[in-house]
Amino acid sequence: MKISTSIIIFFLSMVALVAEIFLYMFVAVGAGMSGAGGSTILILASVLMVVMVVTGAAGVLAPVCALIEYGTKKKNLAYKIYLPALLVIGVGVAVLSVIGVISMESMKPGTGEKASVGSARIEEGSATPAPTEEEQYRSQVTIKDLKVAPTVFRGKGVFGEVHNGGQRTLNEVRIKIYFLDGAGQPIHEEDFMPVWVSEYSFNPDTNKPLKPGYSRKFGVKADNAPSDWKGEVRAEVTEVKFEK
Repeated sequence: MKISTSIIIFFLSMVALVAEIFLYMFVAVGAGMSGAGGSTILILASVLMVVMVVTGAAGVLAPVCALIEYGTKKKNLAYKIYLPALLVIGVGVAVLSVIGVISMESMKPGTGEKASVGSARIEEGSATPAPTEEEQYRSQVTIKDLKVAPTVFRGKGVFGEVHNGGQRTLNEVRIKIYFLDGAGQPIHEEDFMPVWVSEYSFNPDTNKPLKPGYSRKFGVKADNAPSDWKGEVRAEVTEVKFEK
């Protein structure tokens, strides 16, 4: 590999990396606005992260391998180092990304061993566990100004505000939106997190705490609503988590 070729590869990789960073930000915001759950956002972000790491590695490795070939005077040595090294980095980052996604999914409430143990205790006939402090606090978090309106990307969306009426700062608020038929009965539902403070949250509109007395606007696209939806919705707060 010639030095000039490695420099071209480096600059092309850096240009691609900048474009991927912008795409990363656009996809994260778009996924949040579309009402995609935390799992969807996490998977999209993980895939883009792997692509960005491989792109950056491709740019950095090219001049390094070219210099090694130049120093050793061995023809085509750069390619023999470059391609396997890039493959190892790509596979390694992909494996770590998959492990990270699986770990985060297993830590979600209602999944894994903890959920099974909790269910077993209830089935044994013991008294219903007393609600936790966070479950009690949920009644102090309300949804205001819920409405259906056109979105900037065409189609309809559900918009509203979530209000923290208590005295605790919240790092997570999960709501469920019910789409109603003509009789006012739910025919479809969507989960959304207008507040989700986490290193795995890539939506800047949701990745910040909700302080006591504060409200936060949210919007969820209604693309998945069935054809017999009459344009009416209701929503409820299903889960909150306090700031650590």
